[in-house]
Amino acid sequence: MSVNSKLPFKRICFVWRRWGGGALIMCYQPFISCIEQKLPALVLSLEDLNKNYNLIDNSVLFLLKSFPEQSIIDKLKNKKNKIVLIPADSNINFCKEYLANIKNIDGIVAASKKYKNFLKPIINDSKIKIIPHNYDYFLDHTTFKKEREDKFSLYFGGSPSSSPTQGELGLDKRFNPNTGFWRSLEQFERDGRYLNSMQKQKYIFDLIKNKKDKRLIKSINLLTNPSKYSCHYAVRAPFVADYTNYWMSKSATKLVTAAGSNSNIITSLDPAVRELIDEEYPYAIDTENDDFLKNYDEICSDMILKAKKTFNTKMWYDGLKIMKEVREKTSTRQITKHYINFAMELYS
Repeated sequence: MSVNSKLPFKRICFVWRRWGGGALIMCYQPFISCIEQKLPALVLSLEDLNKNYNLIDNSVLFLLKSFPEQSIIDKLKNKKNKIVLIPADSNINFCKEYLANIKNIDGIVAASKKYKNFLKPIINDSKIKIIPHNYDYFLDHTTFKKEREDKFSLYFGGSPSSSPTQGELGLDKRFNPNTGFWRSLEQFERDGRYLNSMQKQKYIFDLIKNKKDKRLIKSINLLTNPSKYSCHYAVRAPFVADYTNYWMSKSATKLVTAAGSNSNIITSLDPAVRELIDEEYPYAIDTENDDFLKNYDEICSDMILKAKKTFNTKMWYDGLKIMKEVREKTSTRQITKHYINFAMELYS
């Protein structure tokens, strides 16, 4: 691939540590966006990076939940690379300790101002950029428009557990929520597990050449596709279960998924969520006050009832108008532009 002469770097590299949904949506999908914009890009696992660091030079590396040892960072820096961490939903205390003991990190992508302020004592303010999570590149808000408009339907993108940190806090089963994980690249997740980094990239190239690929069509038609449902759900609180150390770092994944689906969402105002919406959104819940902690089951149930009662009313459409603004800000293409602009700033 030829190097764009206008860029101060040779390529963008997205690096993931753990194979799964995070790697797909935050590394491979921005990679697709880079290719479409004719920007040189590469995706590597942290394991491959550790083995082949000598082959990467004059590049900007975005490391998703990847925390290399100092020796690897030094070798990468010797090859004139820039290193940016994306801690995502990693434990904030672990990140703080890592950054306090590591040198030559060029930048950090934070989910919120609150997280940025938490990190400022140990890393220069100018090195921290707030960039929201992107919604799934293949999420389509038009295909199931009729299903969303015909009836109120509640969706939770996850699997409720005994430790309510995924966003299921206060979600009463009597409302019959549809639950499950959905990823457009689910087949790739299964097939790619046993492929090396270069084989994974070829798989993606082949897939985006044909958007009618049966592997994509199958995933889009799954019952768990979030764009089939009119109202999503994601409620968390900093002092419930073991969520305290993730409250600041967690991305607004479920919010942007709802926005990408053209759906409303019953949501807590997590720090990352507040970067995109505020109390004016009609189905937002402030979960940081004492009243919520004491009465969260009742408060959450009341909000679900409010959403059902106001379905297809002015309030409902006011909410969708706000979500449209979120959708426009958090497409994979838009978020990739933020990454590229951050990379450019590292050379100014």
